[in-house]
Amino acid sequence: MTSPTPPNPPLSDPQLFARIQEDLSSDSKWRREQAERDKYILERYSWQEYPVKLGRWSKIADPKSLNSRTILEGLTTRWVWEVDLRQVLILDPATRQPVCEYEVKWPDKQDWATPRLTSLWFAGDLRFGGLFTPVGDGRRTAVGGRREVPLGALATVQKIEQNAPKYVDRPFRTPNQPSVTNGPWIVDHPQEPEPQGPTLTKRLFNKLRG
Repeated sequence: MTSPTPPNPPLSDPQLFARIQEDLSSDSKWRREQAERDKYILERYSWQEYPVKLGRWSKIADPKSLNSRTILEGLTTRWVWEVDLRQVLILDPATRQPVCEYEVKWPDKQDWATPRLTSLWFAGDLRFGGLFTPVGDGRRTAVGGRREVPLGALATVQKIEQNAPKYVDRPFRTPNQPSVTNGPWIVDHPQEPEPQGPTLTKRLFNKLRG
């Protein structure tokens, strides 16, 4: 089964165009800046489909275990795994090998960013950042940047023009391997990982003790 053909140019989609035009006339400066940014990107780039791995396990301190003593000592803090859908691994369409990792700022109210997604449409410069939309959609967008690019660098048109030259010539980093805080990609490991040893603070304490 072949993928749907994306609306190129992207702004030929009437719903997306209408949403951006509405935001451009908003009383909210933030909405106007976001719309200006989206329009800027989508006037310059077409949608391209990329296979992806969406979301990986990320280890965080269990809020229930935090108190003044554990914060200071770091010895009895419990760690739990959570699903981090902001992390996206982009694959080469031809070889399906990893190309780069992205951080994507999904809308607060969204129902389309799930680990079940295997591909996304992207408009932008893959060496820096751009906009994502579900395959077959083209109406909803989410901004994302390479792992080493702060999302603030894509906040406005001015910031994109200021920051893009700093990154486009940098080679892609090797994708992060599973570690103490970054677990495996969810599609590769649907079940929550097992705990991975003591915290750094506890290991240091044990080393000093003995």
